[in-house]
Amino acid sequence: MWRAIGASVPGTSHTSAGRGCDDSSGWLHGAGTVCLIAADGAGSRPLSAYGSRIAVDTVLEFGAALRDGEATMDDPGAWLTDVFTEVHRRIETVANGSDHDPYDYATTLAVAVLAGEVLAIGQVGDTIAVVGGPGGYRTVGPAEQHEYANETEFVTREDFAAHLRLDTVEAEGIDEIFLSTDGLRYKILDDLRESVPYEPFFADLAAYARSAGATPDAVARFLEAVDDQTGDDLTVVAAVRMQEPAAGS
Repeated sequence: MWRAIGASVPGTSHTSAGRGCDDSSGWLHGAGTVCLIAADGAGSRPLSAYGSRIAVDTVLEFGAALRDGEATMDDPGAWLTDVFTEVHRRIETVANGSDHDPYDYATTLAVAVLAGEVLAIGQVGDTIAVVGGPGGYRTVGPAEQHEYANETEFVTREDFAAHLRLDTVEAEGIDEIFLSTDGLRYKILDDLRESVPYEPFFADLAAYARSAGATPDAVARFLEAVDDQTGDDLTVVAAVRMQEPAAGS
């Protein structure tokens, strides 16, 4: 059995400017399926918050179909490619029905889906995916390094598929799954260039997620108090494997 939790909050630069949060996040679990989503709308684009929400809502539809047995993930790479392609298509459709360019909805996107014995992770942009288990924590599919610190890729790009990072991991031995946007990078990575996770952060978050009183509101309050050093919006979503109750308990 798994439990999922997370939150997205505006960064300090957005708060001081009276702006809302351009990040979006979502999660679902049940029937042997876990789906986590994190999206970072580009702060420089006028409708990026809308773009990130479209992305998350689209993935939730696909994840719910898996959970409810209405779809299968026989080929994880193909399934993720279809998901990202549909996100791109829906944002483009919304843009075409308005006076805006699709890039006005620019957003990064990370998706982690565990179905059966396979964990599949897809990412476009500077998102961060980490998995944990008895062997410790490791980053999956780290973002490509760019010349400039804030340079990244978006799922709204025409050539987004060329920047789609696909990773498939055996679910056995994985007890924790995390996705984050880049606003938390200084807090959750011990080495930014090598994308080495800062293990105490993930261990503490996993322990909290397993606690009886864990709530998304509490995660949001924690993020709001983080000295993130970036001023950017903050998102983290986590799924943890819960201990099965002992027989007869």
